[in-house]
Amino acid sequence: MNLPQSSHKIGIIGCGWLGFRLAKYLSAQYALTVTTTTPSKVPLLNSEGFSSHLLDLSSIFFESNTHLKNELSETTHIILSIPFSKKALLSEIKIKIKNLLTLLEGYRGIVILFSSIGIYPDTGQPISEDTIDPCLLNKNLHYVENSLQSAFSDLLILRLGGLMGDDRFFSKYFKNKPIPNPYSRVNHIHYTDICRLVKKLIEYNYNKKTYNLVAPLHPTKVELFNFQMNKKENDIVQSENTFQSGKIVSSEKITTELNYQFTYPDPLNFK
Repeated sequence: MNLPQSSHKIGIIGCGWLGFRLAKYLSAQYALTVTTTTPSKVPLLNSEGFSSHLLDLSSIFFESNTHLKNELSETTHIILSIPFSKKALLSEIKIKIKNLLTLLEGYRGIVILFSSIGIYPDTGQPISEDTIDPCLLNKNLHYVENSLQSAFSDLLILRLGGLMGDDRFFSKYFKNKPIPNPYSRVNHIHYTDICRLVKKLIEYNYNKKTYNLVAPLHPTKVELFNFQMNKKENDIVQSENTFQSGKIVSSEKITTELNYQFTYPDPLNFK
């Protein structure tokens, strides 16, 4: 393992729900340059001590921000916390990637991509980083990962589970509405564990790897909903289709290699 490093400047492209929480967590130790697509968020981000910039990667008339490009060139790590939807048009994703590569042209640091476990098909079996044949991976997310791997030799890919914590909790999204495939198991992760893992990966300069970031325990959707709503099973609103194989994604690789213990291993106990 590499020796830990502390003299880092970090860039976060995409300071949304997760990016903002990660920036606040890292700001205790690192200087941060962050981006947002929302003009009204810039004063808030600046008030946190971040160097904040507006950035819209979806524009077909994209022009690289020289000041932002220069700041990012001084960072040791750039974290890409950008939503790439597995259901979006591939043409839209290609525009984002093209603009991103224009902005980061010549970058020599480590790029960390927040990908998603949505890249995996539903198999009903435990899934590790190398379980699934590449031809079966979601084409949008696979395109993003491959494009960035081609551009950045030190790319670190983190495939995140369902983001939870604070104001995000499972039952919030299914009050008085059917739960699809209620007996499939969840693959959630608390943002606190993402923050801790990213910090550890930065400290030890990890790169050229792919990791799943998912809490190690996988209750069913029914169990999680009932626990959060204090309901019995026959009280929940179910969809007509009550069975689907779903998937169970393993985070064993990163917990073993980093000797990491999750702060929130069980989605039943997320706060």
